[in-house]
Amino acid sequence: MNRRVAPWRLICATLPPSTAKVSVQLNPRHVEEYPGIWPQVLRIAGAHLVSPALWSGLSRMNLDSRLPESAHQYLQSVHGMNAVRNVALLQQLDESILALNNLGVVPMLIKGASYLKSSIFEDPASRITSDLDMVVMEHGIPTALEALQQVGYNPVPRPGMDFTRHRHCAPMFRSGDYACIELHRELVSEKLTAVLPLNEVWNASTEVCEDGLRYRTPSPTHTLILSFLHNQIIDRRNETYAIGLRSIQDLLALDAAFGARIDWEGIQSRLQAHGLHVGFQNYVFAATRATGFLAPRRMHFGLQEQLYYGIAQARIRWRRLENVLAH
Repeated sequence: MNRRVAPWRLICATLPPSTAKVSVQLNPRHVEEYPGIWPQVLRIAGAHLVSPALWSGLSRMNLDSRLPESAHQYLQSVHGMNAVRNVALLQQLDESILALNNLGVVPMLIKGASYLKSSIFEDPASRITSDLDMVVMEHGIPTALEALQQVGYNPVPRPGMDFTRHRHCAPMFRSGDYACIELHRELVSEKLTAVLPLNEVWNASTEVCEDGLRYRTPSPTHTLILSFLHNQIIDRRNETYAIGLRSIQDLLALDAAFGARIDWEGIQSRLQAHGLHVGFQNYVFAATRATGFLAPRRMHFGLQEQLYYGIAQARIRWRRLENVLAH
């Protein structure tokens, strides 16, 4: 393995869940072959928020015992702390859903909140969740905010931000909790609402009633579109020739969890209608190059007949990503 690219290739090989459709496997000797790469491996994994996933993947492959002692201790500790954090986040999420339900509001969970409740990841501690995102229809926002304030949440002021026009209200924080709760009135930024209209996603979502809680989860197809739009478009990685490894981790987990329930052709057609298909192609292409992800053959977006679909642009993007990760 080339020393410059060894760190990120090692990380990428640990991201797919055991049920993922991938063509690349981590060679055990690569874990020990370049002991000097581990400071860089840890730096890259930390920067991309995949340190727990790195430990989870290495442990699943029975390679954790091959790590240098310092790397072993660090990754095990980070994974353990994230496990504790995610348990607390799940409890926090349940409490907030109950508070909303008590005032007649049924939220739709999205992104990390949805992943936590739907158990998308084989190892719940492998993914770092930043905020807890929930969608409430505009008419229910005042009641939802009141419900959260009744259980101790208060808005976090952000000077210069006008949250009356933003896709979500001001983040709500409660002392002692790990994360803010973001109540969304829209799924995406204003310029992307035509790509993913809230009413469509809400009507296609599934209502879940369990353990005395009521909430909704988006369809698998809408979940994947939302993940792409947030990770690559809203966070502007698409403009800066960057693809986050956590977003690839999400893609692999969603595909492994939902399989044929994801309408890949529909996603491609929808994004093409809005001029976003090339970014999506590059996103999946990067996952393919990084982890050996086997994209559905029926998509035909560059791995089969259209192998040269803009491959030059994808290669440029990938080389820039390699350069970023290698330094």
